Amino acid sequence: MPSGNTYVEYTAGSSDQYKEFTFPYLESSHIIVNIDGTDWDEDSVGTFEFTVDTSPSTRVTWTNTTPFSGTETVRIYRNTLGKDNDDTAIDTTFIDGSIQTAEDLNKVIKQAIYLAVEKGDFEIVVAGATTNDLLKFNSVTGKWEADTMDDIDEIGNVSAPGPSNTEILQYNGSNWVPIDFTLNNLTDTDTPGPTDKGVLEYNSTSGKWGNQNRFIYDSGWVTNWNVTAPAANVFDSVTMAAGVDDYFPFEVRIWGRLASSPNEVYPLDSAVAQSDASGTVGIQVKYNQSTRDLTLYFQDVPVWHEVTSGIGSTLLWGTGIDEIRVTINR
Repeated sequence: MPSGNTYVEYTAGSSDQYKEFTFPYLESSHIIVNIDGTDWDEDSVGTFEFTVDTSPSTRVTWTNTTPFSGTETVRIYRNTLGKDNDDTAIDTTFIDGSIQTAEDLNKVIKQAIYLAVEKGDFEIVVAGATTNDLLKFNSVTGKWEADTMDDIDEIGNVSAPGPSNTEILQYNGSNWVPIDFTLNNLTDTDTPGPTDKGVLEYNSTSGKWGNQNRFIYDSGWVTNWNVTAPAANVFDSVTMAAGVDDYFPFEVRIWGRLASSPNEVYPLDSAVAQSDASGTVGIQVKYNQSTRDLTLYFQDVPVWHEVTSGIGSTLLWGTGIDEIRVTINR
């Protein structure tokens, strides 16, 4: 329990009714009680109002029977200038020809000594201060002292031992603690388990930013569209999820490959009549907004390309293209 010549400080107990102190004083109005940063004197009214008693011991006695919760920091101290530092009157005034008693003389001397001692108890010590130092209260000495305050843990409501690289401080209701900051720490995001190349999209209904894939639909590499394998002049449809229609109009892209040559892919999403090859090439697409059915019409051949004028090359369904991948871009 820190104490000095003119004060005593402690943490209140929930059952505390009084607290003794031993330093002398001139007037009971000079005894101040500071509770969690707020000063009270004998004229204060409220939860922590008190009286200064001299019997059976010198003490502060609280009027309320249970004023404390058990966590308050209490500092009982003497201020000969009073709670508001406005008690500047001289206790005894000497008049020419008057007779002064020993009590009067002693009181004058005590007033001067008490003021000097109080200054010593609460003085600011700046010896050895360096650039950017702050004043930090030392409860052992009862003085404000210069301190570098170069460690964030020295701040009273910060608990940040051994933080990791790039961590930030977040308030948890009682202290600032280090956390590994992610988007999920923001109140307007809902981003569990993002996927590779995903994006953030704002949802006006939920009022949050959420994960969205690069595509609103991606079939992956498949050998059938619904139940139909790619072949000349067949078609089938797959019903899209309800959310897909929210993005209409959208872009449909279709790629084809031979499973045995997975690194060679061809765009198939346009059906073009070719005068130098029989039939049409690629895949025609139809989307029904009412049913959300995406229908693919497989043309005569998936790929036709001309390298030299008059000489064409054709890939056939099954032997040249046996897998497709359909994506819908947002």
